[in-house]
Amino acid sequence: MTALAAARMARAAGAAIALVAITVGLELHALTGLDTAVAEVFPRHRDPAFPWPAHAGFSLGQTWVFPAASAVLAVVLARRRHSWRPLLAVAAVWLTHSAVTGAVKVWAARQAPGSGQPDLHAVTAAWTDAMSYPSGHIANIMVFTTVIGALLTSLTGQPHWHTRLLAAGIASSTICTASMIYLGYHWTTDAVAGFALGCLLRIGITPLLATAFASLREPDNSRCRTRQGPGRRPWRIPLT
Repeated sequence: MTALAAARMARAAGAAIALVAITVGLELHALTGLDTAVAEVFPRHRDPAFPWPAHAGFSLGQTWVFPAASAVLAVVLARRRHSWRPLLAVAAVWLTHSAVTGAVKVWAARQAPGSGQPDLHAVTAAWTDAMSYPSGHIANIMVFTTVIGALLTSLTGQPHWHTRLLAAGIASSTICTASMIYLGYHWTTDAVAGFALGCLLRIGITPLLATAFASLREPDNSRCRTRQGPGRRPWRIPLT
């Protein structure tokens, strides 16, 4: 095992341990007091002039921010490299992220702070009302900043994008966490668990994305032929 692989496994183990520890703490009601205390503080200090910035911060975890940017970059890379691989890779990441996060949410069955019930496995009329744990917004940010970093690295050939997007993911997660707790959309442990799950998924998909994009290079125009029909602009078809 290489040092890089060992470090990756150590980080994955740390993220998994954090996620399990938070979940066990909630199961044993050891962390619900903290969640309740934090949730009771912000309504008393919520400034009517501040919700717009808070909503903007919360929106960083929405699908139309980092996942949408990933989709756009995947289309650009697919067109430049004449390959469906970037689109398939982003779709696979999206499906995996949605399935894993959704499964944990359904199992945890935790209501949002507005319910006043911080316990897991809440009995509600609709399962859609108990999808608070873990925060999918935070996991979204960590997963798709990683995808964007991999796509930009493949587009530019500059590996520093991984580090830059990791920093952007951590900063955006911090802003989104503060915003969602301030607005009362999530418990504190929801956000922390979402970050741990996002890191775990990030560590898992990073080598897979590197493998998927490793062989994508600028197309050799000499190996392409041009087809042109009546009234059409010339376009290239790779011969391989």
